[in-house]
Amino acid sequence: MAAPALPQTCAPVRLWLALGHAFYLGPLLRLGPHSSAIACLGVGLDAPFTVRTDGIPDLTARSFLFRARVRYEIRDGAGRMLFCYFDPTSARM
Repeated sequence: MAAPALPQTCAPVRLWLALGHAFYLGPLLRLGPHSSAIACLGVGLDAPFTVRTDGIPDLTARSFLFRARVRYEIRDGAGRMLFCYFDPTSARM
């Protein structure tokens, strides 16, 4: 079954790609619970956000390190978000 379309447009968005890392700057996309194959640093630039994951209480913070292969969901947040994805073999990690 195909996933539904994103609930909002993604403009204005900035996306930087380079060898070993990628950065997203834009609105919170309101995705459901998901995981990624690599670690991601999330930063609430305009406001804190709330993260939900299995086994721990919801956490509200301005930054959060999303571990690879762990299911998370951002429950609340507003304004711009910065997500930094790093290849684990990258020197920047």
